[in-house]
Amino acid sequence: MIYTDYFVLEQANIVQTGRTSGELYKTDKIPDLSGLDYIQKDCLVSDRLKQLFEKYLPYNEWELAAFIDLDKSQNILKQIDYNSAPDKLDANFDKILPELEKTQEVFWKLNVLEYIPSESTVFGGNGLVKTLYLSDTPPPAVVFRVKSPPNYSPRIFSTIVHLSVAESILRRKYTGANLVRV
Repeated sequence: MIYTDYFVLEQANIVQTGRTSGELYKTDKIPDLSGLDYIQKDCLVSDRLKQLFEKYLPYNEWELAAFIDLDKSQNILKQIDYNSAPDKLDANFDKILPELEKTQEVFWKLNVLEYIPSESTVFGGNGLVKTLYLSDTPPPAVVFRVKSPPNYSPRIFSTIVHLSVAESILRRKYTGANLVRV
């Protein structure tokens, strides 16, 4: 049975980023990230989208993912005279803080449960769910992930949202994310 009350959440724009360590991502595309609310590769959501998901997933554990332009931030930090008196150091830092904030963007890892759908589920050439068939077990929540089959390389996750969540996303005009009915 096809279940049409679900949508796959897809990233609309492609932004190249590289992970440096743990939750820190290195990028020189900070302005491009400010127009995104969802990054598919690591299932990352903006602060705005996180606030919406928290209403549907109140017990979800969130992990911080910080994107930073290391070169620009280091150049800004060089403006601080660390040999100054502590009160001057604080004053200088307050002046450059707004510039430093422009070199970073905060996202959150969406840690949702994985769901194993029916074997009849159809996947597209990119590994994302194209047609979702539910198994005998219902999905664990209104937001969940489905892993692409082993023959897709690299294996990726599709983030699936229920119709109620999809409607909320559309009403709030999030950017950089598409919803496709599955």
